[in-house]
Amino acid sequence: AQLFNENPSVRSNLYDLLDDQEPPAPIYTDASPLDNIVAQTGAALIIQGTQDQTVPQNQSQELYQALQNDGIQAQYFSYQGGHEYSGLNPDQIANIMTMINNFLNGFEQPGGISHAG
Repeated sequence: AQLFNENPSVRSNLYDLLDDQEPPAPIYTDASPLDNIVAQTGAALIIQGTQDQTVPQNQSQELYQALQNDGIQAQYFSYQGGHEYSGLNPDQIANIMTMINNFLNGFEQPGGISHAG
C-alpha cells in the first residue's frame, strides 16, 4: 500500500492491471511483503539501488527492519544505481551476482547437502 501511495507510476500501472479506478484494499495487503511476514517466512536478501524510482529505498529498509524484528534472517545491500541494476557496469553486476550466490549457498540444499560455511 505504501508503494501505491508514494509512487504515481506504480499507481498508474496498478490501475491498468486491475482495470479499476479504486482498487480494493485487500489486494494491497495480500501483495505487501510487510503485511505477510510470518514465522515460516524464509530468509531474504534485499538488493536496492539508491536511485531506484520503482521501489523507494525506505520501503526496502522498512522490510529489512521488519524481518529483523521478527527474527527472520535478512541481509540488505544497496548500490549506487537504479532499478534492475541500471547504471552499473558488468563488474559491479558480477559482484552482486556473486553475493547472491553466496547468500543462496549458505542454505541447505535438497537431499541434505549443505553448502553452509
